[in-house]
Amino acid sequence: MVQNFIGELKARHGYDVPAIYHQLHANGMLDWGRLGPDWQAREFERLRARPPLLLYASGFEIMGEAAILDELDSFYAGPEPRVLARHRLLPFGGDGSGDCFCFYFNAQQQDTVPIVHLWHDSDACHFIAADLQDFCFMHMLTVRISASERQQRSCRMDQALLGGGLHAFLESHRPFLKPEHALALDSLYQRRFQHLDDAGNDLMLMPAAEQAEWIERLAPCARRDERFCYAPEPAPEPRPRLTGQLVLTLTQPAPGKDDKRYPLIQAVNWRRATNTQGHATYVRQGYVFFGQPQWEQVDEALRHRLFAVLKAFAGARVEFIDDASTHTMALE
Repeated sequence: MVQNFIGELKARHGYDVPAIYHQLHANGMLDWGRLGPDWQAREFERLRARPPLLLYASGFEIMGEAAILDELDSFYAGPEPRVLARHRLLPFGGDGSGDCFCFYFNAQQQDTVPIVHLWHDSDACHFIAADLQDFCFMHMLTVRISASERQQRSCRMDQALLGGGLHAFLESHRPFLKPEHALALDSLYQRRFQHLDDAGNDLMLMPAAEQAEWIERLAPCARRDERFCYAPEPAPEPRPRLTGQLVLTLTQPAPGKDDKRYPLIQAVNWRRATNTQGHATYVRQGYVFFGQPQWEQVDEALRHRLFAVLKAFAGARVEFIDDASTHTMALE
């Protein structure tokens, strides 16, 4: 446990947590004990009489106080923060897959703070609930047991659910639920586990379609599924500095002074190489590009003069020859 955890959130990050979260914390509802591979054997039995926040919910794992502060540090501190400072996020739980559920204070309205799902591998968040109470209700609809549990009786949590655990689950959460949510869950928890999930592995109290209908009716969220990017733009890859020759090649001998196009060549003012196979070549040494040579990097005055030559001499071309690699790249 972190000494004065709520105060730490305020002092270090400026977060005034919603009243419902403060109440859950004060009532010990955010403590799942010490998590780890032997958690069910070591911690579960003492928790089942008064299940803490969403203990039986599918797809939710509580985040301990120290873990929350560590996650916030990874969000906003250090040389490479994961989250843009303008997005005020507070994680409080995970989904078991490395992603987390967060309060999103940017969209706060008085004491109501929406809940978003932060995806660690896509740099995106999406809204899932209008507030923490709606979030809890949505997840309390997801309780399930393994489809084979009635025969095997191997999982302590499944055994607890089949042995009256749903009643204890609802009663520990009732003080923190909206009245309409508690009433709906009272009805739902009278049902039997008889609906297979989409994967056919678990039994649920209601089919997925009915669950979605309850959520839309009893936990509406105008911004549900709306997404935003929380991460800074990655630093651009440094572009290599290339130094070499710009080469202008005509598909004919160099024009004479009596050629009306001669002033265009004269304006370029590059050193002329020898005619080769009837082609005239003009060279500028020591030209620098950063990354792939492109016309946009050629200074504007020179670019206009070269364009005039390319327009006047059919088949003419401009290339860059990198001094280090002798690699030739055409400017197009």
